[in-house]
Amino acid sequence: PTYTDSGNDTVTDNVTGLTWQKCSAGQNNDDSCSGTAAGYTYQNAISYCENLSLGGRDDWRVPAIEELYTIVNFSVTPTIESNIFPNTSDYYWTSTPYSPSLSSNAWIIFFTYGTNGYSNMSSNRKLRCIAGGA
Repeated sequence: PTYTDSGNDTVTDNVTGLTWQKCSAGQNNDDSCSGTAAGYTYQNAISYCENLSLGGRDDWRVPAIEELYTIVNFSVTPTIESNIFPNTSDYYWTSTPYSPSLSSNAWIIFFTYGTNGYSNMSSNRKLRCIAGGA
């Protein structure tokens, strides 16, 4: 995918049309996304994105697993374009529930390797909000 850094702490994916929070939640909104990404429980992640006002937008949300996978790049390590989304690794929430039988879990993506799994919603995981689409 090709990306446009909008210069307002957001990045637009020119293929999907989705807008991403450039830095992970809790990091400084600077060119290198300095600082440490914060950990959020699932519900706190939902609330954080719903209340986010960034880049002139207020329609932020937690991405679905299919959306978060659109920024995974398996040809680099960590598996994300670090020139576009700097200082990213670790486990990131998606809004996608894991399964009906494990209703207290949601899908996560581990950007260090581009793998997925599930996490209990009470666990603290990293977050990058999305706007547009769905």
